[in-house]
Amino acid sequence: MSKKTGAAISYVNSLGFHLLQEKDFLGLFHAGHESTTEVLIAAIEKMSTLTKWETLGKLKKGKGFNKSTSPFQDLKILFNYRNDIAHDKVVDYSEDRENKRYNNKLPDPVTGFLSLNHVVFAADTYWGMISEIHSILDTDMTAFHKHYNLKPWFNDNFEQEARGASNAYLKVTEQEG
Repeated sequence: MSKKTGAAISYVNSLGFHLLQEKDFLGLFHAGHESTTEVLIAAIEKMSTLTKWETLGKLKKGKGFNKSTSPFQDLKILFNYRNDIAHDKVVDYSEDRENKRYNNKLPDPVTGFLSLNHVVFAADTYWGMISEIHSILDTDMTAFHKHYNLKPWFNDNFEQEARGASNAYLKVTEQEG
């Protein structure tokens, strides 16, 4: 999971720099406000990852992500999971993190096990965020990916194999359950 959260951090940082510095998305360079761009980039760099995604999503017409639905809500779940593992706080066994913090999309990090289904969930969430932000901002994802590309799958065959194995695992666990 941490590789996908790391990829989400890397992607949003690169997209922010690309939009503000290289593409002059807000027209600040064109208007002679280079220092404003630098201040804005510095401020964004200090934000949490979720806040960066949210802020970049509002650069055009303030629309932004719908934070109560996928993919933003799922990214929040991934970061909750990552934080619970990375910061390892004592949690009462009666606390139902799988349901309350992860919306039954990830297991409890202490009592549950990650499976390929969770990897597919993380990859879909990551790619959903990328697709959504380019849609919100009306930017050309393909043009950006010529300079920066961090797709969640090595190639289409690998993705199909992973999804197939994940679906087969789900069928077996459903039959056993």
